[in-house]
Amino acid sequence: ATPAVTSLKLPRCGADFLVCSDGVWDALPAEAVLATVRGMMRSPVTLAASAIVESALNQRHAYDCDGYRRPRDDTTALLLRVRRSDEAEVLPAGGCLGCS
Repeated sequence: ATPAVTSLKLPRCGADFLVCSDGVWDALPAEAVLATVRGMMRSPVTLAASAIVESALNQRHAYDCDGYRRPRDDTTALLLRVRRSDEAEVLPAGGCLGCS
């Protein structure tokens, strides 16, 4: 198989990259996931990713019907915050200087 590869120019203030399994995307609209990431810009990435997974798991249709709250599908989120190396040391946790 040939992997899909995309190159993007990184904005000066950096960027957030989010990779989620279909268990997240099947349970939540992209707008809700984006709102979670934006609302947690100053939180550690682990907390933001966990909040996305929890939100997906709290959707009623995300579970089997047997009552055991076993997820129907893999529900995983990986959030990577990329910042310029010369700014990384002075940024507050999860923040971006000069970004709006």
